Amino acid sequence: MAGRDMTSATDKDETLLDAFVRGFRATDECVVMFPGYPIESLLTDETDDRGWRRWQPLATPTDSTALDTLNGELPGRLPHLFEKLLLNWRWAEVDLGLCTLYANPPGDDLAGWLAQVRAGHGLWNELAARGFIRFGRGPESDYDPVCFDLNRRRGADCPVVRLDHEAVLCRSKIEILAELAPNFRTFVEESVARTTDLCHKR
Repeated sequence: MAGRDMTSATDKDETLLDAFVRGFRATDECVVMFPGYPIESLLTDETDDRGWRRWQPLATPTDSTALDTLNGELPGRLPHLFEKLLLNWRWAEVDLGLCTLYANPPGDDLAGWLAQVRAGHGLWNELAARGFIRFGRGPESDYDPVCFDLNRRRGADCPVVRLDHEAVLCRSKIEILAELAPNFRTFVEESVARTTDLCHKR
């Protein structure tokens, strides 16, 4: 019974994440003005009315040992569902409407994703020291970091918050501007609901 329950939970996670990434185009045009490594393999033959090529997320299984490197660099474990997302999908930076998700570019490991998380030495150091892992930023041109709040971790998940980047960089202070979701699973579920609704309205 326990084995079947675990298989069922895994199947549900895979279905949920599939719906999540398939909904990217509902909130983002997924176009690339300057294609090149490391997202070249994500490009399709589709173009928009300006001639820019589109990209699509790719299901790409990655060995779970890739998480070992992340765990050695990050201030704590990522939410379990987010780990599954990293290990099974590759995508370019995408605007989800609520926030912009950092890319997980193609590769044999997760170094491309980690490089974005660690970008900006001052911001990375302040956030990591305070128990926050940045995995995105605000929508469009908003640069406020969107983070996992490890300080309020519950089991294998934790809240998703948007922080004031100026407070962090200028005053070394953490100011939570908004809690985007009580945990990453809810974040994904609500994103799927929004994109499904948008698709139905078109």
